[in-house]
Amino acid sequence: MKERWSLYLHVPFCRTRCNYCDFVTSSKHGDLIAPYIDALCAEITITADRLIVREPVHSVYFGGGTPSLLPAAQAAKILATIRSAFELTDDAEITLETNPGDLTAERAAVLREMGVNRLSIGMQSGHDDELRLMGRRHTLADTVCAVKTARDAGFENLSLDLIFGYPNQSAAAWCESLELACALRPDHLSLYAMSIESRTPLARTIRSGKLAELSDDLLADRYDFAVDFLERRGWNRYEISNWSQDPEFESRHNKQYWKLDPYLGFGAAAHGFIAHTRTRNVLNTAAYLRRINRAGQSRSAFPAAAEIQRQSQEDEMRDTMIFGLRLLREGVDLNRFADRFGVRAEAVFADFIREHAAANRIIVADGRARLNPRCAFVSNQIFVDLI
Repeated sequence: MKERWSLYLHVPFCRTRCNYCDFVTSSKHGDLIAPYIDALCAEITITADRLIVREPVHSVYFGGGTPSLLPAAQAAKILATIRSAFELTDDAEITLETNPGDLTAERAAVLREMGVNRLSIGMQSGHDDELRLMGRRHTLADTVCAVKTARDAGFENLSLDLIFGYPNQSAAAWCESLELACALRPDHLSLYAMSIESRTPLARTIRSGKLAELSDDLLADRYDFAVDFLERRGWNRYEISNWSQDPEFESRHNKQYWKLDPYLGFGAAAHGFIAHTRTRNVLNTAAYLRRINRAGQSRSAFPAAAEIQRQSQEDEMRDTMIFGLRLLREGVDLNRFADRFGVRAEAVFADFIREHAAANRIIVADGRARLNPRCAFVSNQIFVDLI
């Protein structure tokens, strides 16, 4: 079977900026959307032509930012460019992140018709007061409506995002958010711990004493509660932060990252990984446009890249272990590791495996190394031993 690739498309525009967000986005985009999409399409074409890509693409992911801000014609233009430049598999997973308040019946129908078959809906909380604190521009009612609208339009693969550990969040409020999310019957859930980034308005509010940051112990309690809550309801925790109703709904695109399989990133700040090389595009949207406009002056397959870094075998072996252990059910396939690198993981990481297996933090069985699910929330404290 041919190796399969994934594509990530970064849409750095938001109508408003959430107070916890440290991503590369802008709420002051004015007339930038049209030229940005033109540049994005040009980058896709240039990279595909210069790399001479023959591998099929089995997942496409529109992330941001707020991709649901794109006019339908612009999203269709991007997908048409991708289909012209790459070979999309018949069953390609095509995901678009959407703000709940952006999904009208007309828009959902158009997205489905153009080939988008998976929506990732940013629910974040089941409480309007929490959403207001976050600076979100939607309500719980908007999320309920978005899910119904998506189902009515024929979407059979829906994911909801939730944030736990927002300052002042109570255990009861978190339980209610989980109950409300499950009642909407999504196919996939992503639960993310609130990370306080120092340059955000939220961090400044915390420093002023107006909000209280939850302790690491309370964050762990929220996560553990969610694990038990969802397990009792039949959800499959296939990755540290991700659950699915069935293996077919596991995020194909994110698993591409975790298995260290090839993917290309297009747009400002997008990352890629192919042929033992990691790429990162320039962060600033204006700088990105300038790079693409000057793409004819070089023969680089990555005309917008600020960084192009060749990975050593040691780098890739380490990343294969770290990302693979995040996949709680699959773990690291030790035979695939040996086939890929020509050496056994048990030999390369003998001390790491021995120490953590003895402490029951890593389980080696059936040709795989897996993280003990009970250690999922503190996994970074384990992975640091690989760095």
